[in-house]
Amino acid sequence: MGKDYRKIATNILSNIGGAINVDNSMNCMTRLRISVKNPKQVNEEELKKVEGVMQLIVDKKIMQIVLGPGVAQKVATEFNSLLKNNATSATAPESKDKLNINDDWKENKSKIKEKQKRFGWLNRGMRHLANIFTPLIPAIIAAGLFAALASIVSQFGANGTISTASNPVKAFYYIFTIFSKGFTTYLTLACGYNAAKEFGATPMLGLMLGGICIVPEVTELAKLIGLADSEGSLSSVLLAGKGGVIGVIIACLLLSFVEKFLHKRMPNAVDTVLTPFISILLVGAVYVFGIMIVTGYIADGIAWLIQQMTMNEHVIVRIIVGFIAAALFLPLVMMGMHHGLVAIYSVEFQKLGFVTLYPALAMAGAGQVGAAVALYLKARRMKNNQLQKNIVGSIVPGICGVGEPLIYSVTLPLGLPFLTAGLGAGFGGAFVMAFRVASTTWGPSGVIAIPLMTYVNGEPNALLGFGLYTAGLLISAIGGFLFTWFFIKEKKVAPKAENAQA
Repeated sequence: MGKDYRKIATNILSNIGGAINVDNSMNCMTRLRISVKNPKQVNEEELKKVEGVMQLIVDKKIMQIVLGPGVAQKVATEFNSLLKNNATSATAPESKDKLNINDDWKENKSKIKEKQKRFGWLNRGMRHLANIFTPLIPAIIAAGLFAALASIVSQFGANGTISTASNPVKAFYYIFTIFSKGFTTYLTLACGYNAAKEFGATPMLGLMLGGICIVPEVTELAKLIGLADSEGSLSSVLLAGKGGVIGVIIACLLLSFVEKFLHKRMPNAVDTVLTPFISILLVGAVYVFGIMIVTGYIADGIAWLIQQMTMNEHVIVRIIVGFIAAALFLPLVMMGMHHGLVAIYSVEFQKLGFVTLYPALAMAGAGQVGAAVALYLKARRMKNNQLQKNIVGSIVPGICGVGEPLIYSVTLPLGLPFLTAGLGAGFGGAFVMAFRVASTTWGPSGVIAIPLMTYVNGEPNALLGFGLYTAGLLISAIGGFLFTWFFIKEKKVAPKAENAQA
């Protein structure tokens, strides 16, 4: 009778202090490596006695559990599944649904997150996207800033072109461009690695799928079989890079199913050799000849639709789109659905080299700042010390683009100010969209994002982009202030309103 890998994983988990004591885990061909938070909670003697455990090697907080070839992968799959199940079933401390300005903003946020679970599959999908893209944000921001610097430097040449610049200027331009493209060129690899890890597949195989997407031989193969014209133009059915991050994420989801299927049925002696080979052979074929093509058209459609809205030749269309986008962004953040926008940003960046929707959405935080100033003045009149304290502690992060403290400790608990802040932000969004301000990346908002706004009307123009974006922030803040000042009555922020329900 075969080994019960689920039972082995369960016994290992119980003897290392449970899921709450696991920092992270990974496996190689023969071992399951677990990083624990507190080594004192690990029962080493019992762990060694678990059926299937051949040896235990302890290095401070790292537990290396030797299980043998093939077995290690199967146990790791079950172990990671147990970790996810424990995380999903874990319940937050009981709390009332009401949001209260007396509570810490993080506590209010947790209440909202509990409510979000009612969205089911949609919430899970957004969570998966967040887990895939959030670890990439530092690199995305750094690459975007270097691209912004390259854009600024390029304008020191005659007519704003780098080819006419002096050699020292060219040197800086190439350095900044190298630093930027060192990540953006290989974005699909990073997404593939994170997506495979998120879906329970082998991360390095996910990275391999991300690499398959961008190798130039894909275009040569497409030409050979008639899926690309001789020039390899963008109108071709299949090209290197088609589908981008959307295709890679779907391919990694498929990879997770194929890998798990093979691991359960493959003899241990050949599991570590044949499973990854067959997985890439099967998934890679479906990816190149199916997923890349389909998601390529999807990505093209998304990019086209966004361009029709944000780069439309009719300014009134852009104004309406900018207003709606900025006004609705705070509710999207509250529901956790803003993570889905990252895939749209990625698609647009890969198609155009800049992002048009993000600058308008970044206005939402400024609308909140303006609303908070109006609330502070009213709270001071009504001697609501708690609300004043919340605003003082949250407004500086809000100015710098971190809006959660203001959302969950000020505007959302009071209810209506959450809406007036969004309406104010809408005017700033309409303004930046009217001038077609675009960014070289996404991530931070508020004043921190000023250096990212390097495109205007589809052309590099950093200084003008900085100025227009800053003006948009001021318009949003003024709008948020005025809407809140005139529509929020002072009794709303009286001390008795501290228990107001969102």
